Amino acid sequence: MYHNWFALPERPASDARAPFVLPEYLKTALSKSVMRNVARFRIRGHGLMCENGLYGRSPDRSARVCNLCENGVYIQDEKHVIFSCIGTEHLRHQFIHLFDNISEGDIKGFVFQHNSEVYKFISAAVNLFD
Repeated sequence: MYHNWFALPERPASDARAPFVLPEYLKTALSKSVMRNVARFRIRGHGLMCENGLYGRSPDRSARVCNLCENGVYIQDEKHVIFSCIGTEHLRHQFIHLFDNISEGDIKGFVFQHNSEVYKFISAAVNLFD
């Protein structure tokens, strides 16, 4: 999951620079709480049901369903929280400019935008589910 959604491409072995690129949020002047929330979001150290539901009494799919959406069919994971969760709808409206050139479900395209507002959105979403 991490590799598909958040991993940065490795540089070729012949490249003299470091083999990995630092994520943009580590090079941006953000508060410690925003940086912490973004890091937690990327490594699944958050309070979403996709992670917490695995350790509850029922490790089946129903334990990971979003508790904020009425129909109870969506898995509460990072993609759902960013693009379709009712609980984060107000954040999507507040940060609507971040979704202008991003197709629905393109979490990698969303996260790797060169805009510090992306990290503020992610941090606010993580706070909602803690």
